[in-house]
Amino acid sequence: MVPREKQEKAFEFVMKRVKRGDYGKYEKRGGVPGSKKPMDDFGGKISEEGTKMFIETTGKGWTSDVDYNVYSIGKKGWGEDLRECSYEGFSTRIHVKSVSPLLNIDRYPLSWTFQDSDPGTKGKSGHDPVLDKGKSSGHLVSLCRIDVPCYFSLSEDSLMDEMEVDIYAIIFADLLQIEGLLGDPVKEDLRGIKKVLYLDIVPNDWDSGNPLAEMSLKRCFELFGDDCHKEWPR
Repeated sequence: MVPREKQEKAFEFVMKRVKRGDYGKYEKRGGVPGSKKPMDDFGGKISEEGTKMFIETTGKGWTSDVDYNVYSIGKKGWGEDLRECSYEGFSTRIHVKSVSPLLNIDRYPLSWTFQDSDPGTKGKSGHDPVLDKGKSSGHLVSLCRIDVPCYFSLSEDSLMDEMEVDIYAIIFADLLQIEGLLGDPVKEDLRGIKKVLYLDIVPNDWDSGNPLAEMSLKRCFELFGDDCHKEWPR
């Protein structure tokens, strides 16, 4: 459960970007609608806080603080969200991905999104390194889902005493290299820009006879126990 004080920090982060006019720029560059991006960013920060809390409440590890610095769009990086993490002596970094049924206002299938390219930036900054084999080897990916009330809107009055974050799985980034796991978005104008991991088509058994998956999941279970993987909803 993410407490209100953390929600307020996420809300303040988004409001700074709103005041600076960032979200209209995303829409002009072919990104998500300006009305949806603030909700996505809020959910992302809540998921980062939820992941940090999960790691630290076990009493076995810690992570760096969630980054609430506001960067210009051209300088935005697509690297890890929690830059430092130590768990029972294992040092790594965590990429946090978030999905929420009620924040999915486009009504497309629920999915975790990975940036494949960015039409508004040039160079390496517009590409998520977890998509490249070897670049994020050993890093973790936290796949989260936020359940918020149907009346929720992005306003200070809508913030709650506690907001629930379900961590469906903590996996090694290497798992994303399994052929066919990541797909193209249903929304045609996002193809070539995003890669997606659809919640409703992810196999219940990540193993699936794949040696890389078996090795990665075994290590995750060693680190986090049964909490590193939940049954996928159907």
